Amino acid sequence: MTRSLAAVVLAAAAPASFGQADGDNNAWKGRLYCLAAWAKSANPEEPQSVQEAFLDGPVLRPREIPGVDALVFPADTESELARKWFGQGLSCLHLLWDEEAERAFRAVVEIDPECAMAYWGLAMVNADRPGRAAYFARMAKGKLRPATGPQVRGMVGVLARFYDDPGGDLGPRLERLASGFEDLAIAAPNDVESKALYLRQLVLNSYRGGLELRSRWAVDRIAAEIAAAAPAHPSSCQRLFLWMNEKPGYLVDRGLLAPQRLAGPAVVPEWRFLAEAQLAAGQWEDGAESLLRAVDAAVRHRAAWFDRPIVDPGFHENVEVLAETLSRLGRVEEALGLARAMVAQPVPSAARDGFAGTAYARGMRLYAQTCLEHNLPARLATMEKDLPLHPVPTPADAALRREIAALAAGSVGNAGWLSPEAALAGLVAAAKPEAAAAQFAAMPENRRRAFLPRALEILHHQQAGRTKEAMQGFDNAFRAAAGASDSPFANAQGFSRLAVLRRVTGDWKLPPTAAADRLREVVPGVRAAYAGQFPAAPRFELPDGAGSTVRLDDFAGKPVMVIFFLGAGCLQCVEQLHAFLPLGAEFEKAGIPLVAISSDPVEVLEFTIREEKRGQRPIPFKIVSDAGLEVFRKYFVYNEFEKRPVHGTFLLDAGGKVRWWTTGNEPFMNPKWLLGESVRILGSDPGPPAR
Repeated sequence: MTRSLAAVVLAAAAPASFGQADGDNNAWKGRLYCLAAWAKSANPEEPQSVQEAFLDGPVLRPREIPGVDALVFPADTESELARKWFGQGLSCLHLLWDEEAERAFRAVVEIDPECAMAYWGLAMVNADRPGRAAYFARMAKGKLRPATGPQVRGMVGVLARFYDDPGGDLGPRLERLASGFEDLAIAAPNDVESKALYLRQLVLNSYRGGLELRSRWAVDRIAAEIAAAAPAHPSSCQRLFLWMNEKPGYLVDRGLLAPQRLAGPAVVPEWRFLAEAQLAAGQWEDGAESLLRAVDAAVRHRAAWFDRPIVDPGFHENVEVLAETLSRLGRVEEALGLARAMVAQPVPSAARDGFAGTAYARGMRLYAQTCLEHNLPARLATMEKDLPLHPVPTPADAALRREIAALAAGSVGNAGWLSPEAALAGLVAAAKPEAAAAQFAAMPENRRRAFLPRALEILHHQQAGRTKEAMQGFDNAFRAAAGASDSPFANAQGFSRLAVLRRVTGDWKLPPTAAADRLREVVPGVRAAYAGQFPAAPRFELPDGAGSTVRLDDFAGKPVMVIFFLGAGCLQCVEQLHAFLPLGAEFEKAGIPLVAISSDPVEVLEFTIREEKRGQRPIPFKIVSDAGLEVFRKYFVYNEFEKRPVHGTFLLDAGGKVRWWTTGNEPFMNPKWLLGESVRILGSDPGPPAR
């Protein structure tokens, strides 16, 4: 009788599953680590225990981040290592770098579970997950001891009171939270950190919470005091948030938008925040340069993931904003090239159904928007042919494609994601100058300063016969911006007529600015790196249970899919392998062999091989043993805090780079989708489409 893979591996696991002693000759050395069943029933958003709270938290210990100095704070711990990680977490908290802040605070809990400030930090970084944050705030309060110092007691008390009163309007509660930090700053007027946390809460209440600040000037004085006492303090970004949406000119006047203000090796959030402020002030080329630095740093971090895992915030969002900025500067091919590179990025496993925030979906929308902004209907019509789209779209993917097809056919519909520039370009192309004038007038002032809106403004004035107004816009700054543009609008006949009126002979375009030339030199390299720089897969050499050794080098020059599973005693892992089993031949046909790495000792794999032969149902891929979990650790398929392996699936390309991966408490269970995604990723050319 033929037995299934599930029966084979469960039979192999039977001794351990029934809890035999380690000394029993029939027992294997593996342990059951899988938490998939519990993960499905647990609720980490409303945790009832520390274990449940950490179920959906970071799994990798923090690493030192170049450019992030650990702040000094008297946290309630005797461990110097815990103080170091608390200081890094505090720095990341000010940088709004929540992922890295949480890793650092989690490390403090691991080192000193009685440290109240570690739980305080976890509550602070989980503000957007209030149930989780409230649990950590209660934990922090519960860790206070009679000997706890007044600063720690005050910090914990302020946050505990905020979460002890969850009812009522959020606005007044946020104001009371800020007032609590203010009291701490008043009680310790020379303590920089108390002032910095007060500043942070005031600015976030306004910038994110929509609360009115009674006096931005007074808040700015607090920021200035912090800057004078600690020039490199990471809270400097709060000063940008304070003014960028209200009076960005204030930042310009005080030199706060100069890249030189970022002393030392600035990190991704700092470049992104500087770019936001520069764009708010209408400094489009400077903003593009800062975004390039943010993207370049994040790409480098991704490429070095297995050496130093750093989770950068807003990675793909930064690329999207950079491409939008380039489009508004009239740099069409650079913007479309970045959009195409975004579409070629791997789609995360968790986003297969609701994928609106993925690089793939963002890139599709961005490509369509750029075509509409520059009146490129032919490019939009061939989008599905030009972009590396998934061969079998999910419902959300198909819906987005239909929406874009409707746009290509001339129907704007309900595409709320389209930019004002796209709407303005459509009105100018349709020769509707009055509607275009109203659209332009509704745009924020900073957006009107970019090349594309200025070009469209001049053209709609010409269409309406307002030659004087058109001539006013046709100045030297615009002509230099046109010199760096490849937009069809840069070659509109209307500009040639204005050049004649201005008595400009020859080419009316002026040489691009130095900043524009720098963009031309740097953008292609950053785009290529974003499209093609991925981390190198750690090498391995493991026994397969049949007397052979399987090496990663055996697959040199061809892709391979590596599946980490938690041994034969894990029912969910067995189900995962059973899901991949029928598709093994299809993966092979696509040139992507499968290798499964088990936490089982080699003896269990030998049993599996014997049963496989007896059942005459061969497993169509290699299964190898990593009982010591060395390779699990190398690939970070391992919870470093809880010291247990997790599930993982990795696609490696022919060059040994990891192009797609997922890890977590639950195994990946959709091999058919992954096969199509793998073929798409491996077959995508990161270069620009042929014109």
